[in-house]
Amino acid sequence: MYRGLGAMPLVLLISVMTMLSCAAPASNAGRPARSDQVAEPAVPRAAPEQASATSVPSAGASSERHLVRAGLQAAASDAAIFVALERGYFDEVGIALEYENFSSASDMIPALSTGRIDVAGIGSTAATYNAFARGTGIRLVADKGSTPPGAGYMALVIRKDHVESGRFRGASDLRGMTIAVTPPRNGTANSVALGRMLAETGIADNEVSITNIPFSEMVSALGGRSVDAAYMIEPSIRAALHNELGVRWKGNDELYSGQQVGILGYSPELVRDRPAVARAFMVAYLRGARDYNDAFMKGDLVKRALVVAILTKHTSIKDPALFDTMVPAGINPNGWINLDSMEFDQQWFLDRGTVERPVDLRQLVDHQYVEYALRQLGEYR
Repeated sequence: MYRGLGAMPLVLLISVMTMLSCAAPASNAGRPARSDQVAEPAVPRAAPEQASATSVPSAGASSERHLVRAGLQAAASDAAIFVALERGYFDEVGIALEYENFSSASDMIPALSTGRIDVAGIGSTAATYNAFARGTGIRLVADKGSTPPGAGYMALVIRKDHVESGRFRGASDLRGMTIAVTPPRNGTANSVALGRMLAETGIADNEVSITNIPFSEMVSALGGRSVDAAYMIEPSIRAALHNELGVRWKGNDELYSGQQVGILGYSPELVRDRPAVARAFMVAYLRGARDYNDAFMKGDLVKRALVVAILTKHTSIKDPALFDTMVPAGINPNGWINLDSMEFDQQWFLDRGTVERPVDLRQLVDHQYVEYALRQLGEYR
């Protein structure tokens, strides 16, 4: 379970950021080769009882480095990749990483399926499942954003005046309310989480009004009272609470625990032509995920300072103080994808007509890269 994020002493943060600035950069100079002529990363296997966040490869950087292009969104759930980049984990397995920020996960699918990028974070959305049904050759290889207990980085926020007046006391009081979720209608992971909670509460679809607005507009919608509640994401949740516009009711880890919100995908070219690079990438990626979990789940203050400095550099969250109050996204340090969650989501979209036809997700999910990395790193506990 994630623990609360206490205030970071200024002298410790300055010290760690100085260490980070002196580290060797993961340079992409010289346009590295995009071939499969790469040795397997030299990672000592750890016995299960010894495997932990500190079980890391000790090999030096490879003399030949191989270009991998990633599609990201400058989001906190991209943390494992950013940490692996800044801490030199990709260098150590012979990978030079370049990344491009996309406006949405759906925009990455054409670039990934054609090999313009090699790796991307894909969302569990109706658009994603429709693309899979048409055939993309993409393989889903690891978790890149999920909702274990304590990782409710999205939450249902209720207008504060409704809470203070007693109009809202619990789930059944959502009847008759207008609730904001991100567009398109019945097409996003948060739509599924909200719909699942309403169904479990016994609230029919026609007993609430769902309006679709972007995350970026939800704070003003609460302030203008055009909605009664909003399914929001950090750090917008913090803004709504700080401005006393809303009350955080329940996070997505409570509304839909274990939901697979983001998935790491590999391009057909990477899987087919560069399997050793694909395996090496996963070793570095899970090392980054473990540093992230050390920082935000285990309360390692030194790791947290390092990770916060990296995230303020690479993500859209530029104020380090926000990480003291925000609820973190879940990133599985052992990489496994929650396939049951994806199958539930696909069926929910099918039932509402936003997915055209089902796809066998068990043919798309490929855990061989996670299994390889775990043989090198051991299981994270």
